[in-house]
Amino acid sequence: MKNCIYSKNYRICSQKEFQEFFNKGFCFDGSFFVLKIIVYDYPKLGIIVSRKFGNAVYRNYIKRIIRETFRCQTKICSVKVLIRQIRPFQCKKDLYFELKQFFYFLSDYYFLLMHKTGRLSLKEAIPSIKMSFITRVIFFIILFYQEYLSKFLPNACRFRPSCSGYALDALRVHGFFKGLYLITGRLLRCHPFGSFGYNPIPKPKNKQQR
Repeated sequence: MKNCIYSKNYRICSQKEFQEFFNKGFCFDGSFFVLKIIVYDYPKLGIIVSRKFGNAVYRNYIKRIIRETFRCQTKICSVKVLIRQIRPFQCKKDLYFELKQFFYFLSDYYFLLMHKTGRLSLKEAIPSIKMSFITRVIFFIILFYQEYLSKFLPNACRFRPSCSGYALDALRVHGFFKGLYLITGRLLRCHPFGSFGYNPIPKPKNKQQR
């Protein structure tokens, strides 16, 4: 957004625009929020925080955090973004980390959306995601699973984010080798007698090549 200004032009306010997300938005399920996105001419943000999570002071506080995170993303892609809270959070650090993960991931997934909507060829989309070839292949296989196969399987994952979402984050943030190590560990822990709950990827200690 130009000069990092969050004006009314970047806000989703009308009922018609909100309804559009429920009809055709691409969805990502996080630990505290659900992110839905639609390719558009410029970035726009909508926020839904239910009254069941708190009073007006709490809801406005959450909205301010989301808006400020969105406003600071000067390189965010041309998409409409809807963020809906689905669970309460215990730690502000976890909240900030998930929001940053959402917007960071959005810049990669945007190119796949552009291809899917016919605005960008696959040949143009793939080089836009800065990953090694083998990482891209695994990345796209997981996206294919999420989009077309997961709907036919029961939701049995014991963790949030799900194992497929964890795998995407691990590959994107930590690269192929460290990402594969983290994915393997997560899959070994995801069984009926294992632990459960919120289990995000570890934060990188330094900038790594992907």
